[in-house]
Amino acid sequence: MNMIEAAIKNYYGERCPDHDADCVVCQAWQEFDTIEYVHKPMSKDELAKVEQIKPRYTRHTGEEL
Repeated sequence: MNMIEAAIKNYYGERCPDHDADCVVCQAWQEFDTIEYVHKPMSKDELAKVEQIKPRYTRHTGEEL
């Protein structure tokens, strides 16, 4: 268990058995899951797919971020 997971568990408690979008406990764990997904190690195949995705945001000049 990492420090963020331990902090969420300590402050909010365990995950709810059923996800409810209006539940603050579920929201906290959803944020944790997002962080974990974004920072998970990727295989070469997964990385190749990411490189093919166009950026969603551009500068006001039209330049991609």
